[in-house]
Amino acid sequence: MPTITNRDSIFLEFLAGMVLIAVFLGLSSIFVLGRSPRADLEAFAADISTALRQGRLWAMRERAEKHLFVNLDDGGYDLESRRNGQIPYRINIWIRDPARGEIRSGNYRYTFHPWGDIQGGTLFLSDGKRTMAVQPDPEEGSVTLRYR
Repeated sequence: MPTITNRDSIFLEFLAGMVLIAVFLGLSSIFVLGRSPRADLEAFAADISTALRQGRLWAMRERAEKHLFVNLDDGGYDLESRRNGQIPYRINIWIRDPARGEIRSGNYRYTFHPWGDIQGGTLFLSDGKRTMAVQPDPEEGSVTLRYR
C-alpha cells in the first residue's frame, strides 16, 4: 500500500489552500462590485419615465393638474407625495428646458395637464460613459428613452 510522504501532503495542503482562496475571492467580488453603472442608469431611466407616465395618467383620471418635482441638488424626485425616489449616487442628472436652457441645480417641475400633455424639458442621465435622454412629448404625452 502506497504511503503519503511529507512532500505529497504539502502539495495537497497547498492545493486545498488555493481552492479556498479562489472561492473566497469569487464570492467577495460579487459584494464588492455590486451593480454596474449601466444597470443603475437604465433602471433609473425606466423608473423616472414610469413616474412621468403615471403623473400623466393620474392628472387625466383626476381631471386636475399634477406635478412631478425633481430636486437636482439632493437627487430626489416626488410625484406629489404619491411616488418618490432617489437618484443613484453614480448618476449625473440635468435638464434641458425649452424656455430656460440647461438646468443643473435647484428644483424642476414637470406639469401634467388634465387633457393629457406633459409640460417640461428633456431629462439627461449620465454615468460618465453613457448618456440617456428621457424626453416627454408635450403634445402626445408619451415618454421616449434613448441613448445619446
